[in-house]
Amino acid sequence: MEFELPEESRPVLHTDGLVAGRTRDVGRGLATLHDVLASAPDSLEETCDRLLAALLPGRPADDVALLVARSPESSTPSARA
Repeated sequence: MEFELPEESRPVLHTDGLVAGRTRDVGRGLATLHDVLASAPDSLEETCDRLLAALLPGRPADDVALLVARSPESSTPSARA
């Protein structure tokens, strides 16, 4: 499977343990994820830290995996008139 991503986009892959739990609603978790990403810093490490702090204030009951990446800038020169 292939996906084309816009330049410098940030795909985020995660397990359900990051956004949902026995006492946490998945809709609220996804909204929090979106809110954190909307104001995310340039640093991918800092973005991960902020996501984990916002979504996992305590020790999670479920396993959690998180991957945040950045798609590269285009290497194709832009046409200039």
